[in-house]
Amino acid sequence: MQSKRLTYWERLSALFITLAINIAAAAAAGEGNLSIVNEKGEEVQIEKSSVRLTPISKESLFAELKNREASDLSIKLQYDECKKSIDEFYCWKMYGDEVSAKKLKVPDSMRKIAFDPLYIVVTYKPLIIDLNSQKKIGEDALIVCLNPNVPSGYWKVINQYKPILKSAPSTGADSQPLDKLKLKACSRFARFKQQRQQD
Repeated sequence: MQSKRLTYWERLSALFITLAINIAAAAAAGEGNLSIVNEKGEEVQIEKSSVRLTPISKESLFAELKNREASDLSIKLQYDECKKSIDEFYCWKMYGDEVSAKKLKVPDSMRKIAFDPLYIVVTYKPLIIDLNSQKKIGEDALIVCLNPNVPSGYWKVINQYKPILKSAPSTGADSQPLDKLKLKACSRFARFKQQRQQD
């Protein structure tokens, strides 16, 4: 007896069913709000409906750096042109801070990172419940969820030209309640695929 070959539509249907199951599983894992009690005794909640996720890829990070390098070069050229026409003292007052700022170059090893996204930015509006059970919506806040597959040594390098670590959860002994909320949020909302670093 010959085995029946799946048609294109049957294969496509099976693919969509698998996709729907994965989406449902992810949604079930992410149900509900997150909350912690802060140092003042207030309850701080992250409501799932207020969460927005922005994955940051290696390409977008390097594109931003390239734009910064182009801006630095433009300012340097303006400064050089300025010196040709007026006193250098006045040019330095106009451009000195930008011209003298330390320029960072991305190490070649950084370009070999094979993990995408590098990190995910979680933005949300916190719901704060005070000691009198009064509720208020806080200002926009963000959490940076680092891709756990990226070797930890890269983060300090990335942080030099893109200060993200201050918004990432801290796992040290001196971590605050807000760090616990950040950890919970990253665990709940940020999904990273297991990837192998390319040599």
